[in-house]
Amino acid sequence: MANTLAVLNGYLTSALKAPSLATWPSAEKDQLIIRAVADLYPAVSYALAPQSYTQALTSGTYFYAINPIIVKLVRVDWLDSAGVEMGALADNLWEITGDMEAGTAKIHITPFISETTGTLRYNGYGRYNTSSVYIPEDYVNAVIAECMVEALEWGIADRGRYKQWQGQAQKQNVSVTEYATLLSEARQRRDVLRRRAFTFRKPVPGRIG
Repeated sequence: MANTLAVLNGYLTSALKAPSLATWPSAEKDQLIIRAVADLYPAVSYALAPQSYTQALTSGTYFYAINPIIVKLVRVDWLDSAGVEMGALADNLWEITGDMEAGTAKIHITPFISETTGTLRYNGYGRYNTSSVYIPEDYVNAVIAECMVEALEWGIADRGRYKQWQGQAQKQNVSVTEYATLLSEARQRRDVLRRRAFTFRKPVPGRIG
């Protein structure tokens, strides 16, 4: 089962023990989840599918917009105009300008490569999201733990929200001190899971000079 926004919302609702939605409405939990998944990057990312992101070269054009899905570019392969593999471009033949994480980056290609009117193939990494590239099971606990901390912090800072939570299906009243202890434990769990969540990535070739 894919870890869609709705699925993660259900996990968070169970973790918060707030099924009535009075304390944390569903839309608020959605926002917490969206931010938590986005914040997995840069520690966590996914490898782009092979041959999914390419750029046709045009004679006289040396700057090309990079698909904003790509947040880290580690290698650029070159195919000539006949589609023949020419290997990876040397790192002094291409350069990134702009901000990749903001989705405004462009790649600058040395003129003699661009004039071949061949194709570039991008190899790199993207950021998980809640609409198309869902997180694998490995990171669900880390996301829910992050959302738990945020939600509980909202609760302790908002007296009305705290009282709503306190009265929902609780076997006994929970004091502010006990709630603070719950928040502290949630932060500790979040920190442990955050340290575990990372992706091994291929290194980017170094540039000299």
